[in-house]
Amino acid sequence: MVKKKLSKRELERIAEAEAKKKQQEEEAERQRLRKEEKERMKKEQARAREKAQKEANEHENRIQTLSKSCALFNEMKEKKLQKDIKSREEEDWILYLKCDGKPNPGNLGEMNTYLYLWQLENDSDYIDNTIIRCTEVLKLLDVSDNLINNPLNASENLVKNWKEVRQNFRTELQTRIDNATFSILRNLEQNMISIDLSTVHYLKECPHFILGLWTEIINPHPWNYEPVAPTVDFSQIGVSLQVPYQLAKEYYVIRVLWVKYNHYSDISMTWNSKPLLPEYNRDLFTLNFEEYEQKQQLKKMIEEELRIQREREKSKRKKRHTKTTTEPEVMAQNETTTKPTTEPLPVETESGLKEIPEQERKEKESKEKTEITDNTEVITPVTATVNLQRSPSEILLENEENLKTILKEYLKTEVKEKEINMRQRIVLGGVFHINLLEQPSQPKILPDRTILTIIHGEPKIRHLDYYEVYVPPPPKEEEDKPLHSTDEPEAEKKPEEDSLNRLTLINITLPDTVLWFDTPIAVQWRDDINQWTTEYIYDSRFNEEKQVITFRVGKMAPIGLSTARFINLPYQAWEMRPDWKGGPGGVFFSITAATIIIEFIIRNNKVCINSLQNASGNALQDLVGLYFEPNRLIRMLQKGGVDVFPEHDAFIYTEGITPKHWITENHIYQCMALLSTTYNFSWSRWNLLAGQKKIVMQIREFLDRKRLPNYSMLLVTPQRTIVVDCTEVSQAFSEQGIQGMEYYPDLYWLTQAHASSTSKEKIEKADLMLVQTVNLILTRTRVFSFS
Repeated sequence: MVKKKLSKRELERIAEAEAKKKQQEEEAERQRLRKEEKERMKKEQARAREKAQKEANEHENRIQTLSKSCALFNEMKEKKLQKDIKSREEEDWILYLKCDGKPNPGNLGEMNTYLYLWQLENDSDYIDNTIIRCTEVLKLLDVSDNLINNPLNASENLVKNWKEVRQNFRTELQTRIDNATFSILRNLEQNMISIDLSTVHYLKECPHFILGLWTEIINPHPWNYEPVAPTVDFSQIGVSLQVPYQLAKEYYVIRVLWVKYNHYSDISMTWNSKPLLPEYNRDLFTLNFEEYEQKQQLKKMIEEELRIQREREKSKRKKRHTKTTTEPEVMAQNETTTKPTTEPLPVETESGLKEIPEQERKEKESKEKTEITDNTEVITPVTATVNLQRSPSEILLENEENLKTILKEYLKTEVKEKEINMRQRIVLGGVFHINLLEQPSQPKILPDRTILTIIHGEPKIRHLDYYEVYVPPPPKEEEDKPLHSTDEPEAEKKPEEDSLNRLTLINITLPDTVLWFDTPIAVQWRDDINQWTTEYIYDSRFNEEKQVITFRVGKMAPIGLSTARFINLPYQAWEMRPDWKGGPGGVFFSITAATIIIEFIIRNNKVCINSLQNASGNALQDLVGLYFEPNRLIRMLQKGGVDVFPEHDAFIYTEGITPKHWITENHIYQCMALLSTTYNFSWSRWNLLAGQKKIVMQIREFLDRKRLPNYSMLLVTPQRTIVVDCTEVSQAFSEQGIQGMEYYPDLYWLTQAHASSTSKEKIEKADLMLVQTVNLILTRTRVFSFS
């Protein structure tokens, strides 16, 4: 059957019907999309309202609970401060009643009087008297250090005066040792021991310093005498030196004075860290309250900007509508006809840009009206007042990141080339005063048996004028050269070698009073800039097997051995729990550092080292088992090479470290300290990967060590603390709370809801001094930021 051919009119009718059908389908699709968009918007708005209400409820919870815990911790800090002040006053009163002739280091008048009377004495210039006075003065200076490092309620001006008096004592002590040296040198043959016919030496050792002297006695020599620059070994001190050849014909005294204390580093320009910015001195409640208020203000600003934007869009649509309705009339008056189009003509906007087609404009407008009023997402165009493309949380996060950048730049300490940054390095093992001194005039016996000593100028030691400028040669590229045969003549001495030999060669064996974890470098103290520097030190080498550092110097100045300060960071693990061995009321705290394992026992307001493992020597072992005030123990450990007490700027100089949120970290330490007699806390491998604002650790209640429960995983953020559904051996970390976990603003309130009655009773009766001492150790070690 032949298919009837459709006419042109019928084809047009079918095409019109299909077009109409397609248009109806498209309209139906648009209606469906609009309906889905409305439903989505309703759901989003419902979720936003639900989240906003949840945030409001949590904020109300924080106001009611977190404010109480922060107030409790602040009250405990204040009580501890008042107890410490009272204890210091009692110590002052005991010193006053002793009347033993020794001053109170905290009393400026007594210290200045003591110093004045000391300066009037002459008998202390003799070495034995100097040793006695050194012991007495160093005890006073140790107390002064404690006052300065822990000033309590002392004013800044008083602390400044303490430092000034301390420095005066240090200067006078060094002067007395120098004077004792001069009194020995005034009569070489009587006071020193002969090595041979022409040389004498001297050695004096005490708990605080070792003094070694060597010199040649002036004797007649034949006319062709060609002396050789000597190499002098002070084996008891661990120092040897070779005098440069240009001084071979000089008569001088070599003094090696090793003082086991360091009175230079803490007056260095880079010793003290810069204080934290005020934003970091708030408590956790104040932080959350202020951030919540800022977030609400930002929400209002964004909503206002959106309202203004909607009004503008409404005004633009109204103008477009008026313009499109008047165009046909204008065209009729001009008797101009145009072919109708399916889309409106582009219309110029106020900005000079053409408007998009109506259908696309409506779809885009529908999307731009999508307003998510929660604190996670707001998708709107950018305005000059507030960036509508970011949520309040994103804006606050950006502000916080900017503050961290400012803090890092502010805390960073810059030093000149060859100067030592004491924020990054430390000088250990005391100070070596290696000097070339002029030989003073010796006594002469006159014919009438009278002894006459002619002294030129002031009777004190005089340093030999020794200063050599050395410019190291530029490094040369290695060349492939044939080896010289043994019968070839020896090559002439190169000019740079001759220049190098004009420097003094020094060898120092590392003192065994320090644990050395890093290869040290030799540094010298410069009084003119109050800095340790390597400016006059050249050709430094280290023999690891013999533990000897060798270097040359072009100028004589006090020498120290500098090493990296935080070589034991980051930590590998840590644990804190009640101490079951020493009876109730004690806390065990251990740190597995990069090299060593150190354990502390904390009782009341004292701390002891329980054990020190993996150390490279026996240094500091005499401190094990002895209880000290925590700040004093920290200083002793740092001087012994064990610095596991990073300050707030240590992250700048430590690789691979991302510090945790400062305020949150301090708050959790206070919570842990309060719970330390009844809970067991431990390191978690998830902490490092959790990010800056999240702290992760393991926790369990510790009532009976024979029946300990399994660890739970604790997640702490600035806004909440929860036990998460995760373990240390899980394949991935989960931030989802365990079933039934409610909202808690911090660890204290979480344990108040879930701890046993026994634990709650122990927490309520916790000793204030113990809690605050534990808190001090935690805040000084900062195990969350550095593990």
